[in-house]
Amino acid sequence: MKTFKGGIHPEDKKQLSAAQKIENMPIPERVVIPVSQHLGRPAKPIVKVNDKVKIGQLIAEADTDFSANIHASIDGIVEEIKNYNHPVYGYGLAIIVKKNETSNQNFEPLSKTNWRNLDRILIKQKISDAGIVGLGGATFPTHIKLNPPSDKKIDTIIINAVECEPYLTADYRLMLEHCNEIIEGAEILKYLMNIDNIVIGIEANKKDAFEIFKKYGQGKLQAELLKLKYPQGAEKQLIDAITNRKVPPAKLPMDVGVIVVNVGTVYAIYEATVYNKPLIERIVTVSGAGIKSPKNLRCRIGILWSEIIKYCGGISSARRLIMGGPMMGVAQFTDDVPVIKGVSGILALTDEEVGYSEEEPCLRCGNCIRGCPMNLLPSEINKMCDANDIEQLIKLNIVDCIECGSCVYVCPANKKILQKIRKYKLKVRR
Repeated sequence: MKTFKGGIHPEDKKQLSAAQKIENMPIPERVVIPVSQHLGRPAKPIVKVNDKVKIGQLIAEADTDFSANIHASIDGIVEEIKNYNHPVYGYGLAIIVKKNETSNQNFEPLSKTNWRNLDRILIKQKISDAGIVGLGGATFPTHIKLNPPSDKKIDTIIINAVECEPYLTADYRLMLEHCNEIIEGAEILKYLMNIDNIVIGIEANKKDAFEIFKKYGQGKLQAELLKLKYPQGAEKQLIDAITNRKVPPAKLPMDVGVIVVNVGTVYAIYEATVYNKPLIERIVTVSGAGIKSPKNLRCRIGILWSEIIKYCGGISSARRLIMGGPMMGVAQFTDDVPVIKGVSGILALTDEEVGYSEEEPCLRCGNCIRGCPMNLLPSEINKMCDANDIEQLIKLNIVDCIECGSCVYVCPANKKILQKIRKYKLKVRR
């Protein structure tokens, strides 16, 4: 099986939710829809308080190219436009919509589109209009990724179906339950980019999904089974494993002729192209030993975490509430936050799962160096962070860190390396 150099092997904990089929979360009474759910500038609200909105209606438009549209996820009335808790930024502007009790809350497409008869430019415009972003967590606007500069010669598309973070199974369930739609989404991508070589990378703990795509994707895409290792799903590591190409420091996948698209994003591209459906919902894994009934849920954008957790039986006990996975996720200070496009998981982790020990002197064991997938020197970076030596941090290529947390996971001295790196990367950039 293909893989990359470095990495670690955390216990994946996927058994908590892997067998749970995708359920439709009940429609909430109101949704809180932040205007910043993507990399780039926040979208600009185009509705006012007391406006009636329909499901799928544009309510905040992309502000410049490096932005993404935002749509109403329910039928209702704009109740407020104000700052509200945000799972990534802590606080931010949001449009609050109260549900219309008498309305049908299902998105109803006008008709099914035969995309094979459409111009490539029109399909790309559909994807842009739908507000699709990277659903693996990075939230990079997809329409930008599908329009590389003319000097970037793309010859390979990789569908990232690795889902290497522990606990998360949303992409896995999506592959099992919507294989045909994902394959058609892959064909749409091949048509858009005029490329024949498209590969879906699936980690070895999802062999049943791999066998499905190997069987039904013949002649349409190539399925690759990848070694079980973290962070196999990081873009640069995935490209290295599948194509043996190295993305240079400070460069993007397109610089080595590759575009990487998350499997959930491919499904969203299919829905936007075939049914003109904007990105108004996503699959979310709700898991961790603190959750009474772990599930995979199809949730409307803007539903509050508190409602989702209640639907899953509530929390028995929890030390930490996390957006995403435990390695790269963002800890929350409240469950009064909305689901946004980048929320792949909601984890309630207990004391035993989180663990905690005081920092001790570095043992110079080299575990962090062997585990670093970017071939950096985490122990030296940690030392220079403690010394506040910005010049040395630049020489040690701190900005190339992908913040995967592998160094922290393997450190016997319990060094809080990742937290320091996040802080000092900002200082270096300034």
